Amino acid sequence: MWNSIPFLPSNHLHDSYVWSGNASGQCTISSVWKHFRANSDKVDGDGLLWHAWPIPRFSFVLWLASRGRLRTMDKLHNNSQRTCILCNEHEETHCHLFFACNYSSPIWQEISARAQMVWNPAPWPQTWAATVQSNAQQTKDAIIHSIRERLGGIDEGIRPPGSILLRLTARVVNDKTTTTKNKKVKLETQTWSDLPIELLELILCRLSLEDNIRSSVACKRWNSAAISVRVVNQSPWLMYFPKFGNMYEFYDPAQRKTYSLELPELYGSRVCYTRDGWLLLYRPRTNRVFFFDPFSQEVVKLPRFELTYQIVAFSCAPTSNTCVVFTVRHVSPTIVAISTCHPGATEWVTVNYQNRLPFVSSIWNKIVFCNGFFYCLSLTGWLGVFDPMERTWNVLAVPPPKCPENFFAKNWWKGKFMSEHNGDILVIYTCCSENPIIFKLDQPKMVWREMKTLDGMTLFASFLSSHSRTDLPGMMRNSVYFSKVRFFGKRCISYSLDDCRYYPCKQSYDWGEQDPFENIWIEPPEDLSAFI
Repeated sequence: MWNSIPFLPSNHLHDSYVWSGNASGQCTISSVWKHFRANSDKVDGDGLLWHAWPIPRFSFVLWLASRGRLRTMDKLHNNSQRTCILCNEHEETHCHLFFACNYSSPIWQEISARAQMVWNPAPWPQTWAATVQSNAQQTKDAIIHSIRERLGGIDEGIRPPGSILLRLTARVVNDKTTTTKNKKVKLETQTWSDLPIELLELILCRLSLEDNIRSSVACKRWNSAAISVRVVNQSPWLMYFPKFGNMYEFYDPAQRKTYSLELPELYGSRVCYTRDGWLLLYRPRTNRVFFFDPFSQEVVKLPRFELTYQIVAFSCAPTSNTCVVFTVRHVSPTIVAISTCHPGATEWVTVNYQNRLPFVSSIWNKIVFCNGFFYCLSLTGWLGVFDPMERTWNVLAVPPPKCPENFFAKNWWKGKFMSEHNGDILVIYTCCSENPIIFKLDQPKMVWREMKTLDGMTLFASFLSSHSRTDLPGMMRNSVYFSKVRFFGKRCISYSLDDCRYYPCKQSYDWGEQDPFENIWIEPPEDLSAFI
């Protein structure tokens, strides 16, 4: 082959590759290795020497024993020590180590009986040959344990009682024997119902609700796995408002998918609030206030009103007779102006209210509707309550939630979020250098309680409105999902109360730096086929 290669360059010939190491003529690392390595047959007992269990050093010593060259104690211990390390009574020979030693003999006899092997006393070469010809799967683990204990005694001067080594070795041999007998049977009889439960959950959690239900009727194991990851409650979507154009994107955090809708009806509008799948929007140039369902394109108009520096909320969908729109404006430290309206009204109603406690109202307020009341969290953490039926306003005598000093850093008032769940008021405080802290209002005792767990609930926090959900996929539970998506639109930033860390990156975020009107969480439609 070497003679066929012209090593001297030639200006009249094109370079070419020559390889005759295999029939195909293609040169690969594998073909080069096979061509140049020395080919020889495997030695007897290779299955005993080299397998997944032993440390290479143990295999090397066992190989020395197989060749009758075990006299290496001058390297392992010292020149004068000739006695067996295991029993400290007789000279160590090949047969003595494995079969005649007072320490290893009872162990080997018991293992031989359990493995259904019969050993007759014989010189070492014949003994080794018989071992090689026997079932290596049943013997190699017992042999390697004896070697390991021998070397452990040399290195550390200790060895466990024979009964312990017997139980350990017997368990390994039994496991190996059982595995060998059952492995082929299991492979031949395996069905889809034998998939590991973790793999089943990973597959089923990515299915739609309809497909999840269909999968659950396959068998009992599939039914259990499907129910454990079934999304009974749909998570909200994160709606993005573009700076230019009419194309709006909706991100589904459960499926990690993004959908798009062209909505020219929203041109020139600013989002104010969302609830029950409806948007409340404001056009600054015309003072137009209106509701809009982005999935049905239905519009409900309200009287014109200036909302330039105010936060707005509403109680329920505008198609309901009980829908009330609420906003609060700062007049002085002791006076606020509250304006309300409802669909079908011809004008807004504005009334000034006196504060018993200082209440600083601003665009950084947070508002939720809960149990028939509007709760408004002020810039400094005080909580005001408005009753739309009685038209009363009251600032609760509840001190603001207590946070560490470093929470009150730059833009600290921007990193707050408020939501409600089953009649409870929840507040989320964030800091650029700390993990979020969640508080729940203990209304009977009028104090804020820090929450260490959400008990499986999931919060979706955004500047203008936040939502809570239960019965979401297991990986989404007991977490807070924020209104920011990373990794090219594939992962929503979340904080897990179970793991006490952010995902997907383990770092803190400054939510005060985000554009508050860039996006908002909204209820998705029940029928996705209408616009997908």
